[in-house]
Parts: sequence; structure tokens; C-alpha cells
Amino acid sequence: TSTTSTTTTLPPTTTGGTYEVPPEATTEPEVAEEVLAGDEFVMDLQAHLLDYDLTPDVAWDGTPFLGQIFPQVACGETDPRACFSIEAFLDLFFL
Repeated sequence: TSTTSTTTTLPPTTTGGTYEVPPEATTEPEVAEEVLAGDEFVMDLQAHLLDYDLTPDVAWDGTPFLGQIFPQVACGETDPRACFSIEAFLDLFFL
């Protein structure tokens, strides 16, 4: 049994870069390390942002919302939706 692997690289963009990676780098760690290893810091993460309307003149009326199922809802804010603001979101990653 033989398998064939093809790695495609996309054209460079203004938001990041690409690597020329040989197909064997997908199955052989030593080859991948030789091609990709460096001294730079790499943070790889995936996250989901719950973006609620927090208009200051509209108080939360107690209506249930998806964020209530997550432990972050207990962050201490008067309006629990504020626990999911972009500021709180970034704070969880970087502070």
C-alpha cells in the first residue's frame, strides 16, 4: 500500500506568510523541524468570541443568553454579558 501526500502553499498575503513544506514534513517530524524550526515564539490558538450588545443605556433584563453555560459568566461584572467583551476575551489570553 502506498500513499501520496501533496502540500499546497497559498500565495503570500498581507496578514501572514506561508512556508514551502515538502510532503514528507507532514509525516516525518525531523523533516518538519528542519524546515519550520526557528527561534521565534509561536502561539497557536483557536477561540470563539461571544459578542453581545453592551449599550450603556440598556441594562441587561435577565434574558437568558448562550454565555450563561460557560464558567466565565461568573467574572464579577454587574451585566454578565460583559464577561464576554473583547477586553475580557483578550485578557484571558494575554494577562
